[in-house]
Amino acid sequence: MYKLLKNKKGMTLIEVIIALSILALTAVPLSVGFMNSLILRQITDEQIDANTVTWTIKEQISNNIQGKDHSIKDSSDTPYYIYDYLIDDPDLEESPKLTVHNSEFNIGDFYFIVKYDHSEGSKYPNSFYVDVEIYKESEEGVQSSFSIAVYRRED
Repeated sequence: MYKLLKNKKGMTLIEVIIALSILALTAVPLSVGFMNSLILRQITDEQIDANTVTWTIKEQISNNIQGKDHSIKDSSDTPYYIYDYLIDDPDLEESPKLTVHNSEFNIGDFYFIVKYDHSEGSKYPNSFYVDVEIYKESEEGVQSSFSIAVYRRED
């Protein structure tokens, strides 16, 4: 090894090619690993956003039906009271587009539609069953959907 370092001739073309190929063989797997971690991070971020939106909507709907919170608004920023529509209009099947508001999280451009299941509500007094579909403005189709049952205590 010492003789190679003392040699003033330099490296031959074959030595350069071998050195570059060894470098490429180690660099390619590392770069693929970094790319996979970036893709996984993006998927994880999207899942966290979806979970946050779902949790926020569940809380808003539950509180709204129970009469604790009226922070649900439609696309024109008008307050929307789910409980009033459940009681006053049994023929109404779904709400308009409702926006998702949460001051703690930056949720983005999500909205949701509440569909009412009036037949289920008659089985149990003061219980309300709604199906929720979550949409994202920039994408087509339902992003997520869930059903929720809320009990409203009459004081």
